[in-house]
Amino acid sequence: MGVRVGWGTIITSVLYFFFFLMIRRPPTSTQSRSSAASDVYKRQALRYLPWLSDQGWIITNSEPFINISNYPPADKIIEEIRKITNNIVIDADKIAKETGSARAGNIVVLGAASPFISIPYESLENGVRKLFGKKGEEIVEMNLRALKAGRDFTKKNSPK
Repeated sequence: MGVRVGWGTIITSVLYFFFFLMIRRPPTSTQSRSSAASDVYKRQALRYLPWLSDQGWIITNSEPFINISNYPPADKIIEEIRKITNNIVIDADKIAKETGSARAGNIVVLGAASPFISIPYESLENGVRKLFGKKGEEIVEMNLRALKAGRDFTKKNSPK
């Protein structure tokens, strides 16, 4: 008998603890590989490239969150990310502002990653409702718009 974990718990972990989403498939070597990697902070996205499978996707925010003095040049990071065949670079900050809150960039990135992960989109929506439900319907709806905007961006801009 396994432990049941709600989608709200999973999304909370993804958004507030890791800022990174990695869905693992069965290991093909001693190093597990992932089918999707998303990151709100693109410098961090590069850290996870060794675990990205050949068919995997990397999804990252185009705007850096510069929290250290020796942050590498943003254009160099994007250049490295673009070397990965399957990549989505999204201006999550801009899209978040357009959907109602500059603070929703992480939800935008989650939405952008959603076509590539094995969690049904409806479950992500339900997780957002549960996660933000206590903050009121307006906050829930704003985050659902952010999730959908990220997903729509990927659907429009993904070559596959």
